[in-house]
Amino acid sequence: MGQQKKTGDDPPRDRTSELRKKGFQGRRLGPVQMTTDTAVRVTRMVVQDGFELTKIPYVDHPEIRVDEHESTQMPFRYVVGEGGGPVFPEVSFDSFLLFCPRSGLSVLARL
Repeated sequence: MGQQKKTGDDPPRDRTSELRKKGFQGRRLGPVQMTTDTAVRVTRMVVQDGFELTKIPYVDHPEIRVDEHESTQMPFRYVVGEGGGPVFPEVSFDSFLLFCPRSGLSVLARL
């Protein structure tokens, strides 16, 4: 089997520590980790659109069904969109194949 690209750090690195060392104050958007795209979306909703952080609807670790026998669980928190499902960031085909190598095309078609 070929070597897969690493999509995240395990254990996670504390990248924010570099900013704290320079005197910047840290902020938390909640107890569950979000993708960078989701964290930016939430920050924009709060700062620009005036949403209260506690009123934004989320779904944690949503499952994407590929077919009746296969699914994948996304390991982050996402904002709930107008249709009631999670708002996923745009991903490239190659990136998504890391999650579902055999059925990537059918999964992308359903996003």
